Amino acid sequence: MSLKLLALAGVALADPSINVTEDQAGSGATYAKTVYVAGSSWAPPVASATGFSLPHSGRAYLATKNECGRFSPDMYYAPNLLGGSIEYDFDLSQASCGCNAALYLISMPGYDKDGNALPSTGKDYYCDANKVGGVWCPEMDIMEANQYAWHLTPHRCDAPDGKSYPSCDRSGCGKSIHHMDGNAYGPGSQYRIDTTKRFHAKIDFNEATKDTLTSIVLTLTQDTDLFTMTIADEDCAAGYLSDMTKPIKDGMTMAISNWGDVGTDMSWLDGDTGCKENCGGDPTVYVTNIVYKTVNPTGPTPV
Repeated sequence: MSLKLLALAGVALADPSINVTEDQAGSGATYAKTVYVAGSSWAPPVASATGFSLPHSGRAYLATKNECGRFSPDMYYAPNLLGGSIEYDFDLSQASCGCNAALYLISMPGYDKDGNALPSTGKDYYCDANKVGGVWCPEMDIMEANQYAWHLTPHRCDAPDGKSYPSCDRSGCGKSIHHMDGNAYGPGSQYRIDTTKRFHAKIDFNEATKDTLTSIVLTLTQDTDLFTMTIADEDCAAGYLSDMTKPIKDGMTMAISNWGDVGTDMSWLDGDTGCKENCGGDPTVYVTNIVYKTVNPTGPTPV
């Protein structure tokens, strides 16, 4: 029986595990850490030796506990990234325009005003800056992307009431690679980053002074080619990145989703590329070789 049929039959399946590397900022010590990829039962992630793949319509999270296909508010992997970074290899060669291969950070679980974790509409304790699951929380979109487009967007929220956020900035303070440089990223060898092939991404959360986020730097590399895009204080409203400091320091969980729609409904992502196709072909995306550089690694095994 397939994994999907087992899930539909109510059989508890172990969440696949992968190894990530934690690099302790400032010390040079690195740790091998096993984390679990908790995902949707209808389109579950599939682990590989170095990462995992996610089929179309799926969503997954990194977790520290194996809940066997179930969800709990304290299961999610969320290290301190202030002054640190995340890097990974990504393959979105199947995701044309109209599709959105997204890798982002969210302050899950979300909470109510009494400090209770809210399970959200999906019962997975999801929250984000667009209240998709019915719960608000800060969001850091590292990539909302396909072969043609890539958007980098932090989303701050209004001051919380305890742990509960009353509202967030849905639009965020973002930048688009295509808007910055139309020759940097796209399908084909004429682009510096050829999205028909795997490439490497790194996101740095820089602090110029202690405990204050001052810039977010995206670096894409492929062979000897490189593209860098920065969101700094001056790119956003006053205090915007400062408001993202606490969520990033407290720890945000990596979420990966793979979805799409008709081209006319995806203009927010594809509009500046000129591509208007529908997302088709049930694309699968692949994320591998994940490395966290964190101030307080959770270990446990030095390598």
